[in-house]
Amino acid sequence: MRILCLPGYRTNPDIMKRQMSLLLQICDPSWEFYFLEAKVPCRPAPGIPKNAPGPFLCWTEDFGPTENRAALDLIHHTFQTQGPFDGVFGFSQGASMVAAYLLEQAALHPAQNLPVKFGILRRRRRYLRPTRLMLRLYTARYQPRTCSVSSPRG
Repeated sequence: MRILCLPGYRTNPDIMKRQMSLLLQICDPSWEFYFLEAKVPCRPAPGIPKNAPGPFLCWTEDFGPTENRAALDLIHHTFQTQGPFDGVFGFSQGASMVAAYLLEQAALHPAQNLPVKFGILRRRRRYLRPTRLMLRLYTARYQPRTCSVSSPRG
């Protein structure tokens, strides 16, 4: 099982590995987690320890079309050169970007399957507001099964 992991806003793959450390310990040791590094430099996210190693990165800092397109192209390039992947795990801005990528692929290639069998998308803020058309394209073609898991703190 290969899983593509996209870190959150103003973090990096090392921080995401630490955030996922318990999950990584209980997963089958044969599973491979590929942590993709965003390319836009930025300040560390609030709550990141001062001694956490940088660089701190995000998929887009200005949320404009140029940086969004560059992030989507990086994700596509990774699927093409490092795939196949069975699933994706995205956190925060990484979850939004991979959701946007999958919606784009569904719209561009309606006769093809998505490049993954499952996705785990966890976010704290809304970075992507899917349009009604995007949601109709997705739900008409796929009948997603969702599961919500929360910590006791919400």
